[in-house]
Amino acid sequence: MSRLDPASPHLPLNLHTVHTLVASRPALLSEHSAARDALPATLESLTSAGMLTRDGRDQVAGLHYALRLADR
Repeated sequence: MSRLDPASPHLPLNLHTVHTLVASRPALLSEHSAARDALPATLESLTSAGMLTRDGRDQVAGLHYALRLADR
């Protein structure tokens, strides 16, 4: 999840890529892996950084929702 660094100039592209990947393959979140386990903390740091665009905030919200669904 190091690619989702708020200081990265590629953050919008990387966030969009993760969002699209999870949307097309939600089963990726059903398996507990190091990347999946790090995702909630990474999303929190993105949200708290306050540097997201409206699209970025929507994508983070979608990923939070996908994580909640995967935890059911």
